Amino acid sequence: MGTNKDASIVIIGAGCAGITSARYLEDAGYTNITILEKSAFLGGCCKSLHYDDYPDVYEMGAIEVGKIGYDHITAFLDEFGLSCEDMPSVELMDPEHGNPDLWKPDSFKTSSLSILERIRYYEEIVLYGLLLVEHLDLVKPGFNKLPDSICISFAEWCKQHDIKFLQRAFFSLITAYGYGYLGFDEDDLIPLPYVMKYLGPTELLPRLSAKGLIDEIDHHLPDLVAAGLGALTRGEGNMLTRIKDVGFQGLMDRIAKALKHTTIKTSAQITSIKRTTESVQLSYTQGGVTTEAQFDKMIISFHQNLDNLEKCGLDVREDESDLFKNVKFRNYYTMTVPVSAFAKNSHVYEENLHYSDIAKEPVLNLCPKCDFPFQFFIPANKQNPDDKAMAVFYSYAKESVTVDQIKDNLVKNLKEMVNEDIQVTDIREGIGWQYFAHVDACHLKEGWYDKVNAIQGKNNTYWAGSLFNFELTERTAAFSDYLVKTYFT
Repeated sequence: MGTNKDASIVIIGAGCAGITSARYLEDAGYTNITILEKSAFLGGCCKSLHYDDYPDVYEMGAIEVGKIGYDHITAFLDEFGLSCEDMPSVELMDPEHGNPDLWKPDSFKTSSLSILERIRYYEEIVLYGLLLVEHLDLVKPGFNKLPDSICISFAEWCKQHDIKFLQRAFFSLITAYGYGYLGFDEDDLIPLPYVMKYLGPTELLPRLSAKGLIDEIDHHLPDLVAAGLGALTRGEGNMLTRIKDVGFQGLMDRIAKALKHTTIKTSAQITSIKRTTESVQLSYTQGGVTTEAQFDKMIISFHQNLDNLEKCGLDVREDESDLFKNVKFRNYYTMTVPVSAFAKNSHVYEENLHYSDIAKEPVLNLCPKCDFPFQFFIPANKQNPDDKAMAVFYSYAKESVTVDQIKDNLVKNLKEMVNEDIQVTDIREGIGWQYFAHVDACHLKEGWYDKVNAIQGKNNTYWAGSLFNFELTERTAAFSDYLVKTYFT
């Protein structure tokens, strides 16, 4: 768009993508920026809750900050003097036990693999690592010029290379986090490039280690190899951390407040966006008042699918419709509720994830279509005087269900698992998210991202957000940085 730093730019959405885009635009010298956000709060999926009777911070969306590979987020943390603390340790629980005292980790790391099976597991890690090295361009922001060979599902790649153990290990890292299935639900599989973007060269071993999927078995490897893995994965404390005291929303708030040339309007409901060759004209209501505004350029940073674009009154063009009609989301839900069963523990519990014999098909109860979704929960590190812990429950469902249904399921499930009686009214907060914007492998093979890159700037419109670099805050911020440097400088 040239270097007219006085150009007026409107950003639609004040999540991580929108706020970081504004920041990087200001860093590039732009002085006339407006952000319009339909919600009353900033941060989007970065939503952090605080309660007077519980002294912790409770993340309803984004949680983790990696000690490796989170350069953009770490830079912001350093700038605002914020610190991180280790994520609680992970326990994968067998939901068949009703008494928490009887629960025990029943995960990949404790499975009875033979030495030969363990060696094969590490061979599979090496095979995956070689795949990452072969496609190092995925380390860069975006999904540019993807070769056909990787435009397949992760399950298909595992089948091609006879991958068994790594596929099981990735359940905890991918399926448990709501990113999709790895081979046992043929109509809803996560494409390989998204797995490679998420678990890239710098993140793979730290995340496996943080989940306990390396440490428990590396003594079976030669000392030199084990030492190398340890150096990469351990460091001081957990390789995964969370933002202390203020949470991710606190970080987003600080970035937003530090903006000098950006006006942010929350509770702004956009009703119409009309684009010409010269400008972007939009209409929005805020506090019952309708405003007509005109801008030179627009960045759309919310989750883009055709339905969401049409809901804000965008004059969707044919090429945009053809692309964004293929964007899909996961249904993800978060709730907070005080519980007593886990009050003395400080773990991330992942339940409904049970393996029988790891060398065979796992016994899974992951995300039934019309029943109780998979969920895991994080008891607070700190408890209040009544010896209860505020737990955050993360659930997802393959088919969309209401937040009220999720609440009812939670009440029922807590009773069945740990004999804890709660009422729906005990649930402090319940939110449903559109999570993990993505397209299927068939659309990747058709060059979906190359086609989107070709319309960047067309109709004075630019596209940002997690759809373009995977659903992680670091990936989202990195793409905002890339977008500004590529198209605005």
